[in-house]
Amino acid sequence: MDTSKEFVREIAAIKKEHEAVVSTFRKGLEHAKKAGDILAKLKPQVIAAGLRWEVWVEKDCDMNRRTANNYIRISEKWEELKAKDSTASTVKGYPETGVLLKPQESQGDDARNCPGARKPCENRTDPI
Repeated sequence: MDTSKEFVREIAAIKKEHEAVVSTFRKGLEHAKKAGDILAKLKPQVIAAGLRWEVWVEKDCDMNRRTANNYIRISEKWEELKAKDSTASTVKGYPETGVLLKPQESQGDDARNCPGARKPCENRTDPI
């Protein structure tokens, strides 16, 4: 293995970028939780006012229903997310977060898709 100064600098750069990813991911989850708190609070009021939740979210919040529901799930599962974060100091926790966000009815084998992919992962070993 190359132990030159350049190689050592590259390793340090990788670690720095990885730390930035982890930090940004955590901050993103904190924002999603805050949005989920507010959405969960307003959802019953929106429905009680006779509005359709999906239409209201898209029109007034500029997001789709799925995003809004994911934010609410993050809010509802916040303590579980924090516990997972304290046991995993890397972005490896990301796939586990995905499990928390999936509605119960979609956790079957047909839901084992790679993030951003339209077809199932073939070589995936971690639970999604």
